[in-house]
Amino acid sequence: MNVVANTNRIAKNTGYLYLRMILVTVVSLYTSRIVLQTLGFEDFGIYNVVASIVVFFSFINHALKNACTRYLSCDIGANDHESLKRTYSMAINLHLILAFGAFVLLEIIGTIIINGYLDIDPERLVAANWVFQFSLITFCLSTIQIPFDANIIAHEHMDYYAIISIAEALGKLGVAFLLIVSPIDKLVMYGALMMLIAVLVFMGYFIYCKVKLTDSHYIRIWDRKIIEDFAVYSGWSLLVNASDVAIISARGIFFNVFLGVVANAALGIANQIYNAIAMFSRNFASAFTPQIFKSYASGDKEYFYKLIYTTSKISYYLMILPLLPLLINLPFVLELWLDDYPNLTEKYVSAMLLFAVLDAIQAPLWNAIYATGNIKTHQIMMATLKLLVLPLTWLALRLGDNGVWALLIWSFVNLICAIVRTLYSKTFLHIDLWHYVKDVIGRTMLVTIMVAPLPFYIVHQYGQGWITLGSTTLLTCVLLPIVAYYFGLGSAERQQIQIMIKSKLK
Repeated sequence: MNVVANTNRIAKNTGYLYLRMILVTVVSLYTSRIVLQTLGFEDFGIYNVVASIVVFFSFINHALKNACTRYLSCDIGANDHESLKRTYSMAINLHLILAFGAFVLLEIIGTIIINGYLDIDPERLVAANWVFQFSLITFCLSTIQIPFDANIIAHEHMDYYAIISIAEALGKLGVAFLLIVSPIDKLVMYGALMMLIAVLVFMGYFIYCKVKLTDSHYIRIWDRKIIEDFAVYSGWSLLVNASDVAIISARGIFFNVFLGVVANAALGIANQIYNAIAMFSRNFASAFTPQIFKSYASGDKEYFYKLIYTTSKISYYLMILPLLPLLINLPFVLELWLDDYPNLTEKYVSAMLLFAVLDAIQAPLWNAIYATGNIKTHQIMMATLKLLVLPLTWLALRLGDNGVWALLIWSFVNLICAIVRTLYSKTFLHIDLWHYVKDVIGRTMLVTIMVAPLPFYIVHQYGQGWITLGSTTLLTCVLLPIVAYYFGLGSAERQQIQIMIKSKLK
């Protein structure tokens, strides 16, 4: 396997996705500000809690996307074009069936929950039901879109992936401005326009796959063996995805029942910031995951292990690059972004970002486990641990918690999952545990200790404001790469970076 070429490809795709992430994050945060101000706390909270009902079932999408990406990447890694066409075609067939089934099931369950259990002003029930219908159609489109999305990622065409994501973010910004002048119910209008954006994005993925990815054209086929492979892999993947989404959805409902719609609005803001920050590691994961799958499928174990160690560290560094200045300037950033925001938003955001940090450093490890296809034991362990969050969250809120401890419990359980996953990888993947702890955990903690104190000192000394925001952001962007290069990477990794830079200069 050409290590230099693959490293260059990962670096190039990371660049595309990082640019995508910066533009999408800026546009999305500004869009959220307009939407929150236009809808108000109550309608914004209603939109988030109603949408969470549909999100609860999106664990199916996450599980199937993992399966699609894994099998398509392995077919490409094994250079088996015939198998690639069959896998891709059956993935499309399967997702069409699942989208129809999800529509029927959610139509029944969602209507009962919204009209019978949620704490929503009776005067806003009609609007809430319309929002649910639009969210349901959006969800079904996202289900059908999964094979096309996974196909682009497996082929590592991240330039187009970035373009369509930026176009989607700009479309949502346009929706926010249209919302201001809308003559009809703004909550209903918002749901309808978000559905329209989903339709246009789906068409963009569909057309690109049909025109550009000619090695994986759709063919008429029904292969039970592929269905069985997908079912086994997705079934076990479903456990963790279901527990994650159950926690997110149930948390929104718990907050609504115990704390009200204003708490839902604060939670919605915290979720948006969490998703924006987590996008940093997800973007990098999209760049390296196909390489992990392909290296495992091709039998290149040396490169496979090297990817695990290196990408774990880089994923963490890319995560704390935006997270550090955000956390220490959070009150000023929230005021700058939203003007006015619900109480406890700052604490909600801080508690949730701990979860994102742990996921960043662990993403290569769980993707390496997924690459093997034998994920049963891992998924059972992770799902069992994660589901502990549900009763603990309910208990914390029941005892009078304002929501902060409920979110800290979520992050603490994720830490336990990370420890268990790492220990399991020693026996299952045969990684060198001492090397992983020393090289990955040790180096990332060292970099954090060396970089973090100075920005915190600046804010503590001079307070919140434009000067401290600018200075701490600039300091982090300069100091972190330097410290990470010299202290956070090994000599072989630094040499690889030097080779890559020289090849680009030539």
